[in-house]
Amino acid sequence: MNKSLKKIIERSAVQLIVYIGKKFVKQIEKWWCKKNVVQTNHIIKRSDKLAPSETLNDAINKDTSTQEISLIHNMLYKGDTCLIVGAPNTGKSILAMQIGLDIAGGKKSKIAPNNDNQVIKPQQVYYYDGEMRNSDIRKRFGENMGKYPNTFIRIQGGELDSLGKLYNDVHQRITSEHPHEDCTVIFDNIACFNRSKSTKDVNGFFLSINTLKAKYERQGCNLTVIIVIHTAKNYKKHKPLELNDLSGSAEFSRFANSAIALTESRFGNRKRVLKILKYKFGSTPSEVSVCNIASHPYLHLEYECSIPEEAALPTPKTAKPRITKESTLANQPVENNAQPNSAKQDKRRKVTQEVLSQIKQLYNEGKTQQHIADLLQLCRKTVNKYIKSIKQETIICEPLPAN
Repeated sequence: MNKSLKKIIERSAVQLIVYIGKKFVKQIEKWWCKKNVVQTNHIIKRSDKLAPSETLNDAINKDTSTQEISLIHNMLYKGDTCLIVGAPNTGKSILAMQIGLDIAGGKKSKIAPNNDNQVIKPQQVYYYDGEMRNSDIRKRFGENMGKYPNTFIRIQGGELDSLGKLYNDVHQRITSEHPHEDCTVIFDNIACFNRSKSTKDVNGFFLSINTLKAKYERQGCNLTVIIVIHTAKNYKKHKPLELNDLSGSAEFSRFANSAIALTESRFGNRKRVLKILKYKFGSTPSEVSVCNIASHPYLHLEYECSIPEEAALPTPKTAKPRITKESTLANQPVENNAQPNSAKQDKRRKVTQEVLSQIKQLYNEGKTQQHIADLLQLCRKTVNKYIKSIKQETIICEPLPAN
């Protein structure tokens, strides 16, 4: 009895230790998740205050003229949440920087056609840069030094290692420095600020940004948000890029008003294809824009023409033919008195006794029927017929069509 009781006590003690250990691990996981989740005061705090509401008639009568002002003709409007999408090394950062400089300086963008009548009022732009090093900036934009608008501010993203820190920085800059004027915020690349790779963090970040945008809108201002993201790993550059080719497509496309894709073209390394994936007003254009990468006065894109997407994308590479022993021998002269694999002679070739001997010899050497046909310039059916005769020791000579 004493031994049995001792075993029961020992087993219970082990189970208790395991139970306490599991509880401890779960508490650690909860603490870690809370630490890394995007937290903002206006989302977490409970309040008895109801969200703003209105009738449909009031919503229609509301003045939204400022949101119908385009920052880039038929591509980007005030107050948009816009995605810039592309595979690595296609020029997403160049495009994002160009758009930011155009908005900050009130310039007509060179990436869009038919923008002669466009008038843009300069506004404050914050460019959160998680991609480019200072040496990259100097190389790409150094030639035009001293001529860039002071309303364009670049924030290096090294210390902003979570979406929570990123949002807090944006919130502080916008609300304290520009509470009553239009602003634009650019995130390049959003993945650089989401170190945890958490979908929950991304959703929380977008909800927070949308809350800030709604607050701005109630004050009569617009906050434009531009987000640079990668394509998914399985995207093929010779196929049309669609919304479901975005990395994390479900989260990003749900919150975006518009999306611009930048892909390679079949016209060389200095040409890019610009495609509207999502458009705020109406359907997306049926054609894509071909843009040239210009380096003066700084690295930027310039519109050249509009063509169907299939005519602009890179052509798929054709597979190289496999080099096998049989294919190598097929290009060599036939040994043992076989006729050379040279020119086509007669359309009809007489299968002589000499040719039959060659067929028999090659067949006995283990060559395939197709290989024998290629070597002797005959069709495979002819070779097949005479091999059957060889097997039966009955050989008939008659003229048959050559290959």
